[in-house]
Amino acid sequence: MRKILLACAGGMSTSIIVGKMNKYASSQGIEVEIKALAANEALERLKEGWEIILLGPQVKFYKEQLDAEIKKENLTIPVYVIPFQDYGSADGEAILKMAFKLLGDK
Repeated sequence: MRKILLACAGGMSTSIIVGKMNKYASSQGIEVEIKALAANEALERLKEGWEIILLGPQVKFYKEQLDAEIKKENLTIPVYVIPFQDYGSADGEAILKMAFKLLGDK
């Protein structure tokens, strides 16, 4: 099971996307844990086994800070910004497929 963390300004807009990602995953028989948090809270919860962190476009400026904290903690969690088009349309399927591709899954 993959563990994916989504981070945005308050964690609310990504909650909608998480629901759509989970719906798609369920329809495909994919086991995944997806959580939405505010970007500043994500910084505090890096050691919870996340395999990838996806940032909402509005908080892309957190990427550098997250990358630095991940390195400081000797973790290996890739951080990517969700494309604006996918985020804006809340395309859970596209975002989940992107996450799996970035993780090296098919």
